[in-house]
Amino acid sequence: MSYALIDPVISAWVGKHALKLFTRYEGNNEIEFRNVYVSSPRGECCQIWIDEPSDGCVAVHAAEVESVDDEEMRKDWRTPVSDVADTLEEALAFVQSWMERSSLR
Repeated sequence: MSYALIDPVISAWVGKHALKLFTRYEGNNEIEFRNVYVSSPRGECCQIWIDEPSDGCVAVHAAEVESVDDEEMRKDWRTPVSDVADTLEEALAFVQSWMERSSLR
């Protein structure tokens, strides 16, 4: 399977939340991926990335890139292709909630 199956869903999600989608490494068009970064006003940064569909499912991942006190975070989802939109919303809500935890300290 290829990203073409889920690219319309990813594009709609990125547009809805004004995110910037990364699809290739600069200078290397051979490796393809789908990745966004989400930042907080406190300087934290998280990454959400989406694997290519496989066997009718898609894996979505979230992890910190920069965090307060170098706290680690990672969560993974595996969802049917038909539920990718909901899973992307869930991943973004999870990341935003995780980033808000530091403002509660």
